[in-house]
Amino acid sequence: MENLTIKPFEIKKIKRIVESKETEALLECLESLEIHAESIGEGGNAEVMAIAEGPFSKVCLKRIKDKPQLVCNTIDQENILQGKARKAGVRTPLALISMEIEQGKFFIMEKINGHTIEEIIKTPSLLPENFDYQSFTQDLEEQVEKMHNAGIYHRDL
Repeated sequence: MENLTIKPFEIKKIKRIVESKETEALLECLESLEIHAESIGEGGNAEVMAIAEGPFSKVCLKRIKDKPQLVCNTIDQENILQGKARKAGVRTPLALISMEIEQGKFFIMEKINGHTIEEIIKTPSLLPENFDYQSFTQDLEEQVEKMHNAGIYHRDL
């Protein structure tokens, strides 16, 4: 599997741009992600897009679908839940900003490099040679338990 770490200074730099509300930089980020990005994943409620190289390659854009399969929370509530999960010790991408604008509902969030379960099922060789299924499932169960203990229930996990 690919390296799952992000260099802290890179994500902090992007987070600073977002938090300082540097409008031009934020618009550049959105435009780059939306226009030049390719889809890296899709679920019933959202599509995630990212750019392979450049200043915004460490973040991705999660666009909520116009007609999501299940709507229970606002985009801001989802952002709060993601932060709550991180505080509970669950490894989840850092959501930098959530926004609802004329073009739709979006998250700009940390990009995690890796493979989807679907990709691994189709191409088992993507797993590292030393992959330990038992350890993985135990870690996954622990992460889900942390979410549940924090009152977070991921309905499409």
